[in-house]
Amino acid sequence: MYKLLSIGLGLGLLAASCNGPTTTLSNTVKGIMVTAEGPCFEGSNTAIGEWDFELASLQGMEGYTNEDLKNARIKSVTVYLDDEKDAGLVQEVTLQITAAAADMKKVAFLNPVPESSTSFALQVAESQEDLVELFKQGLVTVVADVNINSDYEDNLVLLLDIEFELDVKNKK
Repeated sequence: MYKLLSIGLGLGLLAASCNGPTTTLSNTVKGIMVTAEGPCFEGSNTAIGEWDFELASLQGMEGYTNEDLKNARIKSVTVYLDDEKDAGLVQEVTLQITAAAADMKKVAFLNPVPESSTSFALQVAESQEDLVELFKQGLVTVVADVNINSDYEDNLVLLLDIEFELDVKNKK
């Protein structure tokens, strides 16, 4: 029994040492634009945008690449309607992200959206598995499923501020 415990502990320490030390950093990207091409109809509409994520562009991360990422998590999402006349139009939002070689991941939602709001915080999903694989790819597609309460002739534009937390492999 002691031998098995020692082997298990040794394997655990070996696995931890292979990952190496990491640094955790938080950052916020502001103004990611997602657009549902008009006309939009009452009910569900899909707004799409792109987020070009590069770890090296973040303050203090010069010399790092997206491959240095070990973990990623969305901490908060705030939605701003591009036009104040749209206050009260949006009833519900579900936010998902994906990348070329990754599955779509639900990261935040809000139902109902407070009436007459032009900005609101989404509730972040508790489970956010494998987001690091999306961030490593660099170009992240942001998809907002937006439920509106009436037909809308124009493009529906949402601006997103996304706060995220990253674990990054320390450089030697």
